[in-house]
Amino acid sequence: MPFLDLPDEIIVKILCHLDPSDINNLYEFASIRNRFQQFISLTIDDENSINFPNIPIESKIIINKDSNINCAGLLEFFEVNNFTDFNKKFSQIKDQVPKFCIINDPIKWLHLSPFEFQYKRGDDLVLFNQLINEASKNSSAIKYLSFINLTKIVIENINIDPSIHLPNLESTIITNCKSSNESIKFKWNKLKDLSITGPNFAESLHKSIDYNLYPIRLYLTNIGHLRFTNLIFTNLRFILITSDPSIEGFQLNDIITIDNCVFPNLKELNIGVQNGVILENVTLPNLLKLSIKCTSGQIILNNVISNNLEVVEITTSVMPLIQKFQCLSLQLIYFDIEIFREDADFNFLTNIPNLIIKNHVSQILSKINLECLKFLGLDLIQPNDLAINSMEFPQLEYADLSLDFNYDKIPLINAPNLKQLNIADSPGLNTLNNIPIDYPQLEELILEMVQLPLKVKDITFPNLISFEINMEGDLLEFINCDFPKLKSFFAIGSMFETPSSIMINAENLVEMKLENLDMEELILPNNPKLQHLSANRVESLYTQDLDSLICLDLSYNLMKDLNIKSAPNLKNFESIQSNAQEFKFESGLNLSSDEKFIKFGSRYNPVLESISIEEPIGVRSWMAKYYWDLNKALRR
Repeated sequence: MPFLDLPDEIIVKILCHLDPSDINNLYEFASIRNRFQQFISLTIDDENSINFPNIPIESKIIINKDSNINCAGLLEFFEVNNFTDFNKKFSQIKDQVPKFCIINDPIKWLHLSPFEFQYKRGDDLVLFNQLINEASKNSSAIKYLSFINLTKIVIENINIDPSIHLPNLESTIITNCKSSNESIKFKWNKLKDLSITGPNFAESLHKSIDYNLYPIRLYLTNIGHLRFTNLIFTNLRFILITSDPSIEGFQLNDIITIDNCVFPNLKELNIGVQNGVILENVTLPNLLKLSIKCTSGQIILNNVISNNLEVVEITTSVMPLIQKFQCLSLQLIYFDIEIFREDADFNFLTNIPNLIIKNHVSQILSKINLECLKFLGLDLIQPNDLAINSMEFPQLEYADLSLDFNYDKIPLINAPNLKQLNIADSPGLNTLNNIPIDYPQLEELILEMVQLPLKVKDITFPNLISFEINMEGDLLEFINCDFPKLKSFFAIGSMFETPSSIMINAENLVEMKLENLDMEELILPNNPKLQHLSANRVESLYTQDLDSLICLDLSYNLMKDLNIKSAPNLKNFESIQSNAQEFKFESGLNLSSDEKFIKFGSRYNPVLESISIEEPIGVRSWMAKYYWDLNKALRR
């Protein structure tokens, strides 16, 4: 039977399953338009309809805030811009005539909850809740409900109707909710961020999510047992799945299984649960970082293909079971295991250029090939960790060590090519005297948290180019120390100001920063290449000619004496001291290039004009730089 030969009531039932855009397109046909005009009405509060431009004026009912809503026809369309005025009137309609409601109200976000008493009576949030609750009922006359401008929605403790259209929704936070109809999908095609808490996700909600279309970022908390099977997550770029006992709804049975799934655009997968993680037959062609933490159960990786994967982080109580793990670009593994077994298979750690081990250091290193290691991060916290002294690392160039309080000096690592050594934590460290002996080739030394007084005297560091120390202890002294190749010297005291004395010979020094070091005087006897000097809490500063100095920062100093012979290329001088002008010295400050040349002749260096006066950042550890670059790649 031709469509137009059907009874009006049957046509209405058919139209109730169509989108407004499809119905609007039907109005382009004159015969259909004439037929629809007999039983369809459009109620609007603006002369121009955005969603139904093809509906003729004869079918339109224009209302204002003082108008009542009168029923008209067998199918009613409502398109409104002022939701508050409309809903007060609309809620009084009790008939069962099918209705399409499209809300163009400019409200951008919405909080849906059964606890309406938290809002004032008549509040828009209450009205939104009432309308959505009405539309979600199976017996409701509202067949189509859309909020055009909503971009963010927070939903708690209700059943969500997937048929409600939110075409511009970008962010959703859902707590303890179910889908009221698991057979249909949420039409959230522009959704970027989806955050869900509670076990109802695995039981109900996830069946109504269209992973082919959205989201871009997925955050799941306390969802209990979850199984993703035979799915393609087309646009997903980030996943975070966690179990948090401090958050309501924590589930003991929190095993996460991902089986036979494809993530074509996923860059980061982060799972932290208690009882188990299983990845089987999973393809992740663009994954860069995989992080799995399982505090009591088993981690299983079986037939996982991820050829762009760079970083794997595993924290677990027992050895993971890894089979057919194809990751041709793997650069770094972070490995933290609570229980060590001698018969365990450590082959997945072999031939990795960069490795971080947080537990059972010497036992694990004894099981793998050390010759290919370029970077090594270790937590040396167990007595037998000293066994690393007998191991050889022929290709190692960078090392990060965290030491417990039993280490009063930096332990020896047999790595003849080591360039950078970063000590991340050192509560017992009180000497650096062994550095020139154990690490004569070292170029960069970073001490991040020195908690005891540190005195270094009459020591030569032959190849050190960069040195950085962050003091938590109450004394720092460098007396008569030679740094023949040093270019960067950074010393940062504690927030309570660390009493200090710095007397070093470093004729190649380019940048020097002394912060929160309480010093009576600083003497720089011969530093012709020094470009940046920053020092606070220094009472007196004495230097010879500083021909390369372009930036001098003495902020927060209460200077008693400033004696700089000259600084012909100085571009920036920072001081908040009211009598700073009393400390006069010959410099190129505030002079043009020509004026500097006339005044200082060949000592003026035009090359220095192009060097930034921004404060240098100092040396960063290899691991910090690597993760910085990785995070930039993850954000792209």
